[in-house]
Amino acid sequence: MKFSWKKLTLLVILVVLIFVGYQTLTASTKPKKITAINPQFQNIETTISSGGKIQAINQRSLSFNSSGKLLYMPYAEGDEVKKGQVLGYLDQSEAKEQTNKAWSDYRNTLEKLREFENNNKDKPKNDTYQISKAQLEATRDSYSALVAQSLASQSKSSLISPISGTITAVNNKPGESVTAGSPVIVIANLNELEFVAETDEQDIGMIDSSQSAKLSIDAFPEVEITGKVKEISKTSKLNAAGGTYFPVKVIVDPTQYTLRSGMNGDVEILTAQKTNVLTIPRDIIQEDDSTEFVYIVESGMVQKRDIKTGLKNDIDAEITSGLSPQDRLVSSPLDSIKEGDSVTE
Repeated sequence: MKFSWKKLTLLVILVVLIFVGYQTLTASTKPKKITAINPQFQNIETTISSGGKIQAINQRSLSFNSSGKLLYMPYAEGDEVKKGQVLGYLDQSEAKEQTNKAWSDYRNTLEKLREFENNNKDKPKNDTYQISKAQLEATRDSYSALVAQSLASQSKSSLISPISGTITAVNNKPGESVTAGSPVIVIANLNELEFVAETDEQDIGMIDSSQSAKLSIDAFPEVEITGKVKEISKTSKLNAAGGTYFPVKVIVDPTQYTLRSGMNGDVEILTAQKTNVLTIPRDIIQEDDSTEFVYIVESGMVQKRDIKTGLKNDIDAEITSGLSPQDRLVSSPLDSIKEGDSVTE
């Protein structure tokens, strides 16, 4: 019998095709290996996270009401002061000189007015008399106003603390010139602190003043500090990147750790919570035409089950209808199964 390479080649191809067909057939009928889970009853909550910093609730930036040279300011950052305490004052020598001159001019004008009236008491009160008297009275009133102004200027030369607290900043030293309205010293009550969060405008609608919060301060990374939302700003601000945010103030609960104004950190505000509700992992929920569903296992077969969800966070979702604790849900692999597949756990 003559050997034929052509017949051998065809035979090998036929064997390969039979083998591949067999493997495909058995693979299609062999149950797929999956991982399945049951819904669980547990607590679920949603939160909003924002960055921000600690600041004193009662903080005042103080300035003089008049300009001048700073004569007295013996305090430094960290000093404790009491309400009503004089913190500094301006050089009053020029103001006193102006006051003395104004008083002298005022008294001289009064004397001239009395002398004029005495000299003319028996004379007719004609137009010339009335005009002269009016001029003297106008000069008197002008000097009287200067006296009041100079006295007010002296009263503005002192800086008095409106609160008890700690000096957190001193911007000027004795001998320096200060401008009216320019901040000279900052005082804060460090016993009462708040955290001001820069909250994204997309999240602000979910926050109200009844919500609790957890703080993570950069200076104490392993410590959880609690607080409560106090105030939500009605107006927005721009951050350094030009984005819009709303300041949200969180009262900081008493803690054994020494917090300082200006410390940076993050806050997690609890916006909603439910206890002992049926939940499943959020990442196993599928969606089809706005209908949510999951894959369940019944008698070794994959079935599609429509569900309705309630409260959701990044990890879990509350199930309000469609599932029971006894249902077995396919958790993986989700990208390679479909309804009707034969599966095994």
